[in-house]
Amino acid sequence: MRALAGRNWAITAADPSDGRKTLVDVTEPIRAAGQQRRAGRADKALTHALARADDTERAALIAALGRLHQLLVAGRTQRRFPDTVTP
Repeated sequence: MRALAGRNWAITAADPSDGRKTLVDVTEPIRAAGQQRRAGRADKALTHALARADDTERAALIAALGRLHQLLVAGRTQRRFPDTVTP
């Protein structure tokens, strides 16, 4: 954990609900890099999977996938890490 914090990949803080525990979170640059990498993979997979769909069907499928993402993922992650902690 210290090695990650030393590289500015992670930050740590005492758990406000239980000071014996340490909370660990990735830094914003690392989080952004991960999201960019996942998005690139998703783009390639969608391009390949939707290659045989026409433009109208492709647009409808992409919209449906976006909505599915909202329902399944977006806003569901509960982060307990204090917002005010600096690395």
